Amino acid sequence: MSNWKDVCSILQVTVIRGINLSVPSGYSAQELQTYVTLDFPYPPESSQTGRTRHGTGTSAVEYPDARFRFTIKRSDTKLKRLFSRKEVHLVIYY
Repeated sequence: MSNWKDVCSILQVTVIRGINLSVPSGYSAQELQTYVTLDFPYPPESSQTGRTRHGTGTSAVEYPDARFRFTIKRSDTKLKRLFSRKEVHLVIYY
């Protein structure tokens, strides 16, 4: 029987909102359409990714239901190194 730490777990990341997003010149906040991409670099062989739906019409956009679940193995030394050296990459596109 395997140890409970060896079982895969779920890491949940929630994108709630973008606050005071800069509006490109020539555009108004009402024309702004944004989305966020996530890159969780685990396992190192194949990163896990996610993407929100488009948020529109404001520079303080909310992303309802933007919850992403990443599979992790809590006892993995690669995961422990990842948390001490790397980050989850969140990029806002518009």
